[in-house]
Amino acid sequence: MAEEIVRDQTGRKIGTLETRADGILVAKDLFGKKVGEYDPDNDVTRDGRGRKVGVGDQLSWLLSPDS
Repeated sequence: MAEEIVRDQTGRKIGTLETRADGILVAKDLFGKKVGEYDPDNDVTRDGRGRKVGVGDQLSWLLSPDS
């Protein structure tokens, strides 16, 4: 699994993005809690509970402090 740190505009860490072996991107907040995942094969983003939140990659929106 590849992991990328996500930072806000001031450079503070706000979470991570992990790419699983099956290609699904998993977003975790600063505390390691899963906030969502994006399935590129189906082009769907789901929240941490598995509910569909949109088409396309919406993970940056799920990780934003204002969401």
